[in-house]
Amino acid sequence: MQIRKQAANIESLKNTEKQKLAVILRKLLNKTYIVREISQGDYIFCRNNFEIISSIVELFDFTLKHDPDNEIIYIRNTSLYDDEQGTKLNRKRITKRDFLIYAALVSVWYDNIDVFAINTSINVSLEDVLNKMTEEDLLEEKIPKTGIKESLNFFSKYNLLKYKETENKEIIITLYPSLVHCLQEEELREYIETIKEGALTETKEEKDEA
Repeated sequence: MQIRKQAANIESLKNTEKQKLAVILRKLLNKTYIVREISQGDYIFCRNNFEIISSIVELFDFTLKHDPDNEIIYIRNTSLYDDEQGTKLNRKRITKRDFLIYAALVSVWYDNIDVFAINTSINVSLEDVLNKMTEEDLLEEKIPKTGIKESLNFFSKYNLLKYKETENKEIIITLYPSLVHCLQEEELREYIETIKEGALTETKEEKDEA
């Protein structure tokens, strides 16, 4: 009965709306997050057709979520199954470098965001992020600029941020609220401590071998 109802809802859409629906579904599967500040039209369409989109993504073991305060709509995987590499279907394996940069970005976000602010992006400099990595003891070795750009491009792909390079070669990063939806702050701290403990163990083993 529920499937028939949703099929009827889809059929009730105009042809242009059906085409828009197909575009939105591809964006959700490819980018995970739809942020109003990035694409107001996409966000409004998702919000207005939330029930229809939710019923479709559920067929692929996703749940559709809405953060109305920060005006973000995104999907989460509900499947118990992994792909051939053992990764959840909507999750990406990231490098240690990517994670450490992500951890610094989130820390900078929490340092700068007004606790009463909603639907707010933040502009920070790359220097702010590198200083945070030093402060949090996350910078094990100097990361080349090309490596930093690769990480920023990766996060940008999922609508977590955007960045630009000024005429004087300074990198300015715009952080979106979607950034902090990837991991809760407690989870992030737990992962950081795990990485640090692993680094200490590696250092001890190297000294023992020497």
